[in-house]
Amino acid sequence: MRISRQHRPRALLLQLKAEEPEAFVETVGTGLAQMMPGMALFWHPYLESARSRGEVRSDMDVSRAAEWVMRIVFSLVTVPGDAVDVDDPVSLLRFVDEFLVAGLR
Repeated sequence: MRISRQHRPRALLLQLKAEEPEAFVETVGTGLAQMMPGMALFWHPYLESARSRGEVRSDMDVSRAAEWVMRIVFSLVTVPGDAVDVDDPVSLLRFVDEFLVAGLR
């Protein structure tokens, strides 16, 4: 699944965390439960397009997959780890291709 450079979503939560830590804490707390459905909807056209190109399973439930993708993205931008450097685009892309995209195949 490829997203063109001009349509790649920015890591908004990472940016918010760096620039406005108080707003980040507020968003991650009570605001996230209200924002998650809308954030998952963002992924629908990308997943539908990937499905039509045969990049992911043809029987994939787009709504469920979109929620899963959003949960993975949220985890990547909020929980530090050792296996991937989310500030390094090459490391992040390799991690996403290897695990997230593979999970949708």
